[in-house]
Amino acid sequence: PEYYFERARSFEAAGIDYIGAALQTLDGGISRLGNLWILQDYAIELERKRHNYDVALQRLDRMIDRSVRKEALLMRRGEILMEADRTAEAEANFAAARDAIDALPPQRRQTRSMKQLRKDIDSRMRSLKQRGGR
Repeated sequence: PEYYFERARSFEAAGIDYIGAALQTLDGGISRLGNLWILQDYAIELERKRHNYDVALQRLDRMIDRSVRKEALLMRRGEILMEADRTAEAEANFAAARDAIDALPPQRRQTRSMKQLRKDIDSRMRSLKQRGGR
């Protein structure tokens, strides 16, 4: 995976015109090695960089479908929707992420990382409400 990741980074470093080549490289790695998180994650970020939100969401949805723990991925989905100015959908995803945290057993819900994720979700939701108030 390092080969595909580094090659994609080289294309990205060459400029916005080469992001397509970076994505082709990542997709080649995914095709050959399987759906590795690091390659999919980077591909999502490149799609976001190109403002190609629907494709970024499709990639993320595949990750969500395969994941047992979805709370952080749902928050990320909400962030992409927020960037795409799809406020209602973003809010629904943030709420789903919060609900996923609330559904965890207490010992998991009380970890430092889950508490921080919950804070981040609440912050994004406040931000959405402020946007709507303008």
